[in-house]
Amino acid sequence: MGQKARLQRSSCCIQVVYAPCVCFCTGFITAREALRCAGGISAEGPVDDSRLLVWDVGGASFQIVGKGPERLAWDSSSSGLQVYEGPLGASIATAALVQEVQGHDFAHVHSPNPVSLSQAEMLAEKIQAMVPPCPNWLQQSLEVERGGARLRVAGIGGKTCVFRIAAMVLGKLRYNADDVWEAVKLSRICSDAELAAYPQPDMVVPKLVAVYAVMKKLQIPHVDFKYCNGSCIGILCSADAWV
Repeated sequence: MGQKARLQRSSCCIQVVYAPCVCFCTGFITAREALRCAGGISAEGPVDDSRLLVWDVGGASFQIVGKGPERLAWDSSSSGLQVYEGPLGASIATAALVQEVQGHDFAHVHSPNPVSLSQAEMLAEKIQAMVPPCPNWLQQSLEVERGGARLRVAGIGGKTCVFRIAAMVLGKLRYNADDVWEAVKLSRICSDAELAAYPQPDMVVPKLVAVYAVMKKLQIPHVDFKYCNGSCIGILCSADAWV
């Protein structure tokens, strides 16, 4: 058993160092490391994870992680964490825009660009219909933030993540839903070639619309973009992640 653990750890270390996206961790372990990875979001210094919500969006799903309004302390278990998740990601949003809104066959048409304003609005409505109802713990946490407390909402990810795209278009790391909609309006008229400076130019508009739609539905006041490769660095440093 000890030899198996060493081999698995060695293999995972190689994966994390040379291909950070290849890190297969699910559930509360990933949620806990997401909080640790995003803990330095504040310009004034590290943010206590009890005052932090972490939002991660992948290709086909998203999750928002926090401790809830009760602000439970870290312990050796995962019982202090709350996770809100849904079947919405950048690839899902792109396919919905191309197929359901524009009426193309996604197997043959991969890019929606350029996008009309009415199409962007229709996609936002479709995305909001896909987002699960906001749970009580998250609603209460966001009400604390809207009330002026120092709760932070961190959007995490790497170079292609939805939050980085918004930051690139807007030229700032913190933004609200109205800012993101302005980014949609700036980007939607562009072709793939005109968006070539951004990662995955065919997905720029749907990524921005996805961020906007979720922020509007959940009434998230603002998001701070935190550059990190998901939670892989935190996984590498956490002894309890290895078996």
